[in-house]
Amino acid sequence: MVELKDKYLAYLEKHRNDVVSYDALFVKPYQILRENYSDQDLRIDGVFFSGADIADKLISFLGEISPLSKVIDPCCGAGDLLLAYTRQLPKLEKPMETIGSWSEIIYGNDINADLVAVTNLRLVMNAFFECDKQYTIGECIDCWKKFSFPHLTTSNALNLDIKKHHIVLLNPPYQQEKISVKYSWGTGRISMAAVFLYELFKKNSQATFVAILPDVIRSGSRYQRLRTELFSFNWDLSTIYGRFDKQTDVDVFIVSNKTEQGNNINLAENKTSTISDHFDVHVGTIVPHRDPIVGETRLYLTAKNTPTGKELQHFVDTLQATKKAFEGPFVVVKRTSSPSDKCRCAATVINSDKYFYVENHLIVLLPKDKTLETCQKALCFLKSEKCNGIVNSVIRCRHLTVSAIKNLPYSQEKENE
Repeated sequence: MVELKDKYLAYLEKHRNDVVSYDALFVKPYQILRENYSDQDLRIDGVFFSGADIADKLISFLGEISPLSKVIDPCCGAGDLLLAYTRQLPKLEKPMETIGSWSEIIYGNDINADLVAVTNLRLVMNAFFECDKQYTIGECIDCWKKFSFPHLTTSNALNLDIKKHHIVLLNPPYQQEKISVKYSWGTGRISMAAVFLYELFKKNSQATFVAILPDVIRSGSRYQRLRTELFSFNWDLSTIYGRFDKQTDVDVFIVSNKTEQGNNINLAENKTSTISDHFDVHVGTIVPHRDPIVGETRLYLTAKNTPTGKELQHFVDTLQATKKAFEGPFVVVKRTSSPSDKCRCAATVINSDKYFYVENHLIVLLPKDKTLETCQKALCFLKSEKCNGIVNSVIRCRHLTVSAIKNLPYSQEKENE
C-alpha cells in the first residue's frame, strides 16, 4: 500500500520556519511519491495523482462555483482535485475562518487512509496559503494536528452514498480488473474507471460530474455501449488532455455531464467522405500461436513483415490455416499505435492479386473498387500529418479500432492532388 504522510510530514518538519509555498503544497508531495515508489507500485494500487495542471483544467469545467454547493471526490488520493476546487472558493480573512467554511461543503474519500490524512493536511495548508498574510509551514502543521475535516472518510468509493452532493470530482482507478458483475456494456476484465463512473453516476445522476478518464473509455469500441447508456455526458465534446504525466503512459480526457466545453475536432464538418466509403475494413483473422496449423497454405502478413509506408510486391512468409483470407490488392494498418508515434496509422500497400492470411495485429482495408490506385492514394493519406492530427483527436489509446479507422474523414482527391 502506497504511504505518503510520514515522508511528506518529515519534509515539512524540516522546513517549519519556511513560508508555506506553492512548491511545498503542490509540487513536493508528488516528488516524494515518485522518489519512493516505482511505476509498477503505483499501478498495482491504482495511484495516479492528478497534479495541479490537470486538476485546474478539470475544475474549469464547472464555471462559476457556488460556495454553498457540496462537493465530493470519492477517490481523492492526496487531494489534488479538492485543492483545485477550494482555490476557486471565497477566501476569508483568517485561515481558520476559511477552514471552517470549507469543512461544511468539502467531502473526500479514499480507500487508502494514509492518503486521506495527506488530503486533510494539504487542505489545511491551502487555507493558510490562500490568505493574504504569509504563514509558516510550522503554523500549518500545528493547526493540522488540532483539526480534521469532518467529511473526509476512508472506504471503498463504490459503497459511498453521494445523493446529497451537488458536484462530483472524479479521478478513479485506471487499472483493468476481472469483475464478477455483468454489465450491459461490459463483462470480464474491464477498466475500473468505467465501473466507478457508471456506479457513482447511477447513485446521483442529478449531480454535476467532472471526470478524468483513460482515453479508451472515450474512443474504445468496447465502451460504446457504456457511452450510449451514459448519454447525458457530452462525449463528443470531451476535452483531450493527452498523456496523464511524464511518468504515466496513459492518455486521458476530461468529460462532464453538464458542460458544453470541449476542444475536439468536429468530424462531421467539412468532410466529403470517410474511409468506409472507399474501403471495407476488417481485423486480420489469424491469432498467432493459437490457431491450429491445418488447412490451405497461403502467403501470410504480420506486423513484422509489413514495413510502414511501403508498397510490397514480393512475399516470403506462408501459413497453413482455415481462417478467412483476403484478396489483394489492399492496405494493412498496424493496430498498435501511440499518440507519440510519428505515424499513427502505420500502413502498408499489398500490391498483389493473391490471397493472404493476415494476423489480428493488423487492420485490413479492402478497396471497394478493387484497384491498386485506391490503395496507393489511401497510403498517401494515412501517412500524412493531417491524418495524424485527426486520429489523435479521435483515439489516443494504444490500439486502433476498426470503428476509428472506418470513420476517418477522407478525401482522396484533396490528399493526392
